[in-house]
Amino acid sequence: MTRRLTVADLSRPLADVAATTVEMQRGDDDEAVLATLQLSAAAAHSRAYAAWAWTGADTDGVPALLLPMAALDVTRFSPPGPLRVLLRAVDAAAQAGAPVDGLRTFDWNGMAGLVAPGADPALLPLAWSEAHPVPTRTDSAAVPSGMPVDSGIPIVLNAPRSPARTGLGELSRRLRTHPLRFVHVLWEQGWRLDEDAYPDDVLESLRHRGFEGPPLPADEPSRSIDDDPDPRRRIGRRLVRRLLHKGKIGSGYHTAFDHIAHGVAPNDRAEAYRVGEALVRAGLLGEKPSVGQRHVYLRREALADIHAFIATGETRDPELAALWTVSFGAG
Repeated sequence: MTRRLTVADLSRPLADVAATTVEMQRGDDDEAVLATLQLSAAAAHSRAYAAWAWTGADTDGVPALLLPMAALDVTRFSPPGPLRVLLRAVDAAAQAGAPVDGLRTFDWNGMAGLVAPGADPALLPLAWSEAHPVPTRTDSAAVPSGMPVDSGIPIVLNAPRSPARTGLGELSRRLRTHPLRFVHVLWEQGWRLDEDAYPDDVLESLRHRGFEGPPLPADEPSRSIDDDPDPRRRIGRRLVRRLLHKGKIGSGYHTAFDHIAHGVAPNDRAEAYRVGEALVRAGLLGEKPSVGQRHVYLRREALADIHAFIATGETRDPELAALWTVSFGAG
């Protein structure tokens, strides 16, 4: 039996829930994983949330966790609910043997991931469970066999403008530095990462060690995909990012054109196909006939433009740019 997920599924084992999804049954393992992470993330604001995580390895074989929180929340270091997930993931990775100063966050289909060099893969699930106190319910599962965990899109760790009102958030505000840049120092000194406040001497110690950032620049519009004000450009960037995460790079790794709208809201699918056609004409996507179907892939020659489009929404193709109706900074 296949079906869409509901909040009631949070009381069931993660692997069992994923196995019954429409996405898993049609062979889109990454979309099944994404659906479960999004379901868990939606409950992260509750004190008794269900913390689901997927364990695996990145393309270099380094242990990694896929987390139930949006990548954008890491950048913003807010709100408090998702930050509990992030900080407890850091704690879990450290307890599994990973040096905290070697941890890296990355964007996986819009969700946050954590690469943990040095962590014992066998200990990560146990450490994840122990990092979340009662009444939190936790579960983890290994990513489906053969599913890549692409960690190639690092999360930008610029100083957040309005970090959460926590101890780390206050240090971040006063230092004008993202907390993930200095949490390893607090860990080394024996501080908990969820302290309500830190003494002034901790702040001065961090300043002395060079963690104070430059003055924040004047307000500039966010270039993140979730903040993109143009719906077509937002769809296009998500579409290209999804193909990149699925490894559809080069003519040997392609997917049916009809599949590019997977994960897009039903009322946006016509726009997704329209944008997809424009991406083909712009040269970001290549075409390859396959068994009578039209298949597409990301062109290797265009990878620099592809990464720029995902990261900032920028394109050098005038026809593609003409599709956008809203510029950054506009509502």
